[in-house]
Amino acid sequence: MREGSIDTTGSLDRTLAAITRGALYVTVAAMPFSIAVTQTALAVAVLAWLSRMAVQRRLLLQRTSLELAFVLYVAAELVALVFSVNVPNAVVYLKRLLLIATVYVVGSNVESERTLQRLMATFLLAMSLYSLWGVGSFVVNPSVRVRHIQNSMTAGGLTMMATVVAAAVACEQKETRVRLLALAAAIANGVCLFLTNTRGSWLGLAVALVVMASLVDWRLVVVVPVLAILAYLAVPGEYKARVSHFFDPHYRTNAYRITWWKTGWRIFKDHPVTGVGDIDTGAIYRQYMGPEETQAVGHFHNNFVHIAVTLGALGLAAFTFLMVRILLLLVAARRAARSPALREVTLAGLCGFVAFLVNGLFEWNYGDAEVATLLWWLVGMVVAAVVLTRRSLAVGAMVVEVPG
Repeated sequence: MREGSIDTTGSLDRTLAAITRGALYVTVAAMPFSIAVTQTALAVAVLAWLSRMAVQRRLLLQRTSLELAFVLYVAAELVALVFSVNVPNAVVYLKRLLLIATVYVVGSNVESERTLQRLMATFLLAMSLYSLWGVGSFVVNPSVRVRHIQNSMTAGGLTMMATVVAAAVACEQKETRVRLLALAAAIANGVCLFLTNTRGSWLGLAVALVVMASLVDWRLVVVVPVLAILAYLAVPGEYKARVSHFFDPHYRTNAYRITWWKTGWRIFKDHPVTGVGDIDTGAIYRQYMGPEETQAVGHFHNNFVHIAVTLGALGLAAFTFLMVRILLLLVAARRAARSPALREVTLAGLCGFVAFLVNGLFEWNYGDAEVATLLWWLVGMVVAAVVLTRRSLAVGAMVVEVPG
């Protein structure tokens, strides 16, 4: 009777573990195509994972160095909610906090380097199909920036990070066939990114590739600007104009952003401690916009400006602390990784995060559900890599302590 009970429990646990892994594959495959399917699969993964904990009656949770930062950030969101100018709207936007669970469900349920690589391959395959579709849509209608599924900003953020991930795999992979496939994925996503015409994402990719080159081989650092110059010379005039006005404050879209940030500063001064709450800022923007402005904006096209306006100084400090803690985690994971599989995941995570931060200086990409989900998935993959690194070191220590 007791043995039968144990077998039943073990069988249930294995089934739940398989459901969790399957849901994680569906999550990553659906990521560029449908946020509804992505988040549904994530919810299934989390529920199956929590059910395993109930069956095993123990916490199957990998701790990270991010818990304090997450707690402070969540606390800042809740305080801002209490003092929000629009509490119902702020309650709705609390849903973005649920995405943080992605870090833990991925980090706690990837139990081998093979699974890590398969998830990475699934992601790159999905993103390559997405990008080829995007390039095809541009061929059909070249007068429209690529926005075949989401808007151009989201497409730019997704393809930017996919290009970084593919480049990282190409840099660290030892097998020639896989390296060439990764390079092809980088080119497909890079071309689609270019056709989204999102300069902030272009800049994020460029900075991330420089960082990647410096980590892999310092001699490669000169390659990135050379490629950028060659690409600039090869592209049509309209794209050259977009690049040449990158930092021109009078260029139309640059001037818009400066105006939005100035208005954000005025709102912040009136709500300096806890902000206006994590809300759509369109209504309060109208109260502060200048006479020369004709349209209110629902966000501020800069992560830090938007956080300052919505969560105040408390939220800005908590968010900045969280970003710094993530960066430190990614740097430490990169330094500790030894095997090619762990090195490519940690390189992709670190450089993808750099691209996200740079892009976030010009976009509210932290508030973009598709891009934010990808960000947390990448961090979760690096957490899994850290866990696998620790296990390999522990096994190595046991081998040394117990000689044959």
